[in-house]
Amino acid sequence: MDYLPDLMNLPVMLSASLPSKLIGTNRAQDNYDVIVTLVGGILSSGGTLVFGGHPSITPLVHRVALSSGIDEPRIILFQDSRFKETAPDEVKDQKVFKEVRWVGSRGKSKRHPAQHLGDMRQQMIRASLAGVFVGGKTEGNVGRIPGIRDEFRRFMKYHPNGPAYLLGLLEGETLSIIREMEKKGDREPNSLNDDEARVLHYTDNIDLACSLILADLARSIQRKLSQ
Repeated sequence: MDYLPDLMNLPVMLSASLPSKLIGTNRAQDNYDVIVTLVGGILSSGGTLVFGGHPSITPLVHRVALSSGIDEPRIILFQDSRFKETAPDEVKDQKVFKEVRWVGSRGKSKRHPAQHLGDMRQQMIRASLAGVFVGGKTEGNVGRIPGIRDEFRRFMKYHPNGPAYLLGLLEGETLSIIREMEKKGDREPNSLNDDEARVLHYTDNIDLACSLILADLARSIQRKLSQ
């Protein structure tokens, strides 16, 4: 991406995971590339990354933040307090993760794991002003519905005007949401035109998708400043 807009500390929630059917395939590399490009783009553009620290994602975000060359990357990392003792070592690196928010109480709990996840997701969404959704398991979920679908629903309830962005390039639950909305003649709220939105939903060009998102995020900031 040649052009990086100024996101002016805008907190952007990243909801991303590898669909089960892509685990162990060549497509798994795409998940890595998407996260690297999105995280690097958000941080390098002066945005604030908001995400839940899955053990497989946190070390990757840590590496991307270090390689970005930014002295103080803006990241809000949410973690489940029940797993504080087993969290990846990278979580302790305050140079990268200056703001770690531990959610819930430590130790055993009678609450279902989905309730703990729901609490963390709700806090992530409240800390965000924009959301990017990509991939997502369609089965084997914790709770009644897939995690990315739950996060998208919660985000839309709290931020009905968005901006939100659905990337279909990793397929999974995000692509299912895209197709369901298309059948209703609807799409997620952002200021992309219809052609741009369709590119975002179906392109396999990661750089192009991320460029569309970053440029639209910058436009949303400018609109708010002009109001």
